[in-house]
Parts: sequence; C-alpha cells; structure tokens
Amino acid sequence: MKRLLLISLLLVSASLLFAQTELILTDASSVNAQIAADRASASPADVYIAQSGAFLYWDATYQVDFDLHIKGASSDWIYNQASPPVFVPIPDGAGTVYLFVDVIEGGSLTLENCLFSGTNATEGGDILGGFIIEHGATQVIIDNCSFSDMSGNVLEINSAPDLVSVTNCLMINCFRPTNSPWGGHLGRFNTPGALINLENNTYVNCGRTLGNGGNFYTSDLIENHVSIINSQTNAQEIHWNQALMANNLFYNWSWLGRTPADVAYNYSITTFETFSGLELDSVSVYWGRNLLYRDPAIKEYYDNELAAAEVSPYITWNLDVDSTILADDNTTIGKSYWDIDPEFTTGPGNLDQILGWLSYKYDDSVTDYVHWGIAAPVTYDAGTGQPVLSWPPAFDLSYSNQYLLVGGTDGLPVGDLNWFPDAKATYLANRDAYIAALVDSITNATALYIPGDPESERITEDMLVSVEAGDFSTPDNFSLASNYPNPFNPATTVSFEMARANKIDMKIYDVSGKLVKTIVDNKNYTAGSHTVTVDMADHSSGVYFIMLSNGSQKLTRKMTLLK
Repeated sequence: MKRLLLISLLLVSASLLFAQTELILTDASSVNAQIAADRASASPADVYIAQSGAFLYWDATYQVDFDLHIKGASSDWIYNQASPPVFVPIPDGAGTVYLFVDVIEGGSLTLENCLFSGTNATEGGDILGGFIIEHGATQVIIDNCSFSDMSGNVLEINSAPDLVSVTNCLMINCFRPTNSPWGGHLGRFNTPGALINLENNTYVNCGRTLGNGGNFYTSDLIENHVSIINSQTNAQEIHWNQALMANNLFYNWSWLGRTPADVAYNYSITTFETFSGLELDSVSVYWGRNLLYRDPAIKEYYDNELAAAEVSPYITWNLDVDSTILADDNTTIGKSYWDIDPEFTTGPGNLDQILGWLSYKYDDSVTDYVHWGIAAPVTYDAGTGQPVLSWPPAFDLSYSNQYLLVGGTDGLPVGDLNWFPDAKATYLANRDAYIAALVDSITNATALYIPGDPESERITEDMLVSVEAGDFSTPDNFSLASNYPNPFNPATTVSFEMARANKIDMKIYDVSGKLVKTIVDNKNYTAGSHTVTVDMADHSSGVYFIMLSNGSQKLTRKMTLLK
C-alpha cells in the first residue's frame, strides 16, 4: 500500500527558540570574509544581519559547515520593501564571479528578507551562474528573498537534506542569456531524499522551473500557490514520492514552443516516466486547479511568423501520463483553468521581446540576440562602478478576474497569495487543513482528467457561468462520491449531492475516453442527496470513468470492474 504523507513543516530552527547573538554585516569587506572572521572568533554570532539599504558583496564561494543564518532587518514582503539589503558578486582579477554559498556536510542555511543579484560591475561580464549549492546540508530554508539575473540554478541540491523550503520569494530574469533555454532553474535536485516545500513564490522570466539529475524518486513535494510568469519551458524534470501541485498560475507557460525535431520528453509541463527497478506504486501525485494561460499573440506568432519553422505550443502531458494514471490509483490529474486571462494590474510588459527572441531562435535570417527579460533590479553606475537598485519592479501581479480570485482548491486566489494579503492571512491560519485536503485529493478528488480526453482536464471560460459554477467540487454545491463497492462485480452504487434542482447526465467512459454506457440522460433531479445503481454486467473487467454533469459542471470518478 502506498504511503500518503501529510506534510507538516517545522520551518523554524530549534536554535531560534533561544536568545541569539547577532552581527551586522557592513560593506567594509566581503560578506564571506566577515563571516569567516567571525567564525574564527571565540563567540561567533548566531545570525548575520543585513540592514535595509545596504549593498553587500561576495568575492568567493563560502563553504558552510555550520548553521548559517543571514537575515534582512525588515520582515515586510520583499516586494514592498523600498530599500531591501542587496547582495552582489564582485569578480576576481580574471572577471570570474562565484556563487555565494556551498553548504557542505554538517551545515545548514537560512536566508530571510534579502535581495540577491547576479549582475556585476565588469563591463561585458557574465551574470552569476547560480547563488547556492549544497553538498551535505541538513536543511536549506529561504523565505522572503528575491533572486535576480542568473543563468544556472538559484539552488542546486546534491545530497538529501531533511528539508528544502522556498517561500514568499520573488525570482526575476533567471535564464541563460543565449539561444539556449536550458538554464534558469529555481532549483535542481540531483539526489533523492529532500522534502521540498515551494509556496507563495513568484517567478518572472525563467528558463524552466525544476530540474532533476537521475532516474530516481527524489522527494516529497509541495508546489502550492506559485505564480510562474513567462517561463520558456515549464517541463519539470523531477520525479516524486509524493507531490501536491495545486493552485499555481502558469502565465505564458512554455512559450518557447516546440518543433517536430524536439524530444517528446520536453513537450509537457511535467514528466511521468517510470524507470527500471522503481516501483510505480510508491508514487502519490495530485495536480489540479492550476491556471495555464498563453497570450494569444504567442500562438499567432507561431502560426504566422514562424510557420516555416513548424513551431507548435507545448502540451500539458506526454503520453506516459495516461498509462501512469491507469496503473496507479494514487496518481491523480484534476481539472485546471485553461486560457483564462487573470487580468494583471500591471504585467511584466516584455511580450514583444519574447516574440523577438522566438524569431532569433527559429528564423535563421535573424542574427541579433534579443534580451527578453525585464530591466535588472541591480545595475551599475558607469562612472563610479557602484551598484544601483531600482526597486520594486514595475509589475504588479495582483489581478481582477473574479473566477480565479476564488479558484483555488481552498477557495483562495490561484497563484502567489502575497499579491493578495488578506487571502494569504487566511491561508496561513488554515494551512494544515488546506494541505490535508490536497493529500486527500490524491485518492478522492472528483473533478478529474480522463485518459485519452485532453479536453476533460480543462476548465474554460465558457464554463464559468458564475463564481458558484467555478466551484467544481464543494459538497454544498455539487459533488460526486466514490462508488461503492469499488472494485465491483457487476453492479455498484453511485451517490451525488446537488444544492439546487437541475438536469443531470451520468455516463461511463473506458480508458481510451470512449463512451461505453449512459446511466442518466438529461433527467431532472431535485436538490439533495441521490443514489444511482450502475450495472456493468455486459462489460469486461477494467478501469472505467464515471462522469456526472449538470450542464456547467463535470465531476469524474475512477471505478474498477473486476469479474
């Protein structure tokens, strides 16, 4: 039997329960030199404080074999801080810039309330490849920080920390500034074992999201209420023990597109491959209530300007997802919102640069590289060589779409809740219950994707008759229970609830998406609870899907006939 893990995170180190000593970082020398000198003292500090408005620099990678805690002075959301502390790299004599921290065996890392930039003062110098690497940490916790302008990985994990948690962070321009899209990960997880918690983050302009280096199941993953804006590809090359991926906003997702020559592995938003020697039944996944939106101009650009290159949009799933769902009762794809514009208060504003980059990649006649990101938050004065901060960034990703504002599994806005402070407060007050509900959805979700029917996963704008109709599963509205018994032979009972009288359809589909039996055909039912008997005596053993529809809403359950 597969384990279903309810993840409860202890995000505060035990050391924080006691009085701590602090050291204020200054710009008199590099951060790495100041910490090294303090660690060599008789009583090293517990926390290193970065004051608001400070510019601090690293000139070498610092190896950490202790509990390193760097904290900005203000705990306001990083976007709302007028002058957060800023950390930048200083090149060596050869113009090389180094990542900031390497957490080795015996060490841990906590970063809070700071801005990290990969730009540097060397004219024509490369941006930073990455900020943090790990080779033996017990945990890595990053909260309320911003990372901008880097070409590799914000965070690379190479061992098995007990916890990797990234929350309330803002990533900007994390991509490789060349023709290659294969950089700019939030995180790369090269070994199994970590519990990964990604909540209430915003990524604006990234190469891709999560990466993995090996044929293994790496982690238990929470990816919840994250806004991913203008990612070249959202293919999440990672494989989980348990994953909860819900309430995320993918805007201009995988805008890179694909050609017939591209590897199918990269076509989809995530990978569900199985590997030799690994038990599929050890995996538990729920994906649902995410938004997937592309600006229509991107598709038009494929069809018109890039028609000769045969560029097509990415798809949500590769073919492996169907066989995985059918083989594994605890891999569940729910319904997600499709091509619904959130109506941002102020978007990033770099659509024209994105279209120009597409021409640079696919049209051989275009030879000038187009930097498709937005303005870097940290630049350098041409006269003094000193860093200059332009903050906050010009975008405001709060939005006004009335359906998405209540579209999450928790009834809260889809995407990063930091853009909606009242909703975030509600989320934090009820987080354990919300995560428990997502775990329950692995086996008990009712609004499901049917293998072989790509349209079945999509909640489109024409389905959103009202805010109430946008709620596809709450018991006080319209719900479908698991059939009982299940497996069954040859009959089973199906129960459903309705908040108001309506006409109902109930149909049975096979694993290919083919309609095999109509149980109820456009029949009036009163408000309340109802049961229907489904007799499958004339059908062979196998997995089937029962779909209940009231015209604007469709609920789905998986059922197994076993003769």
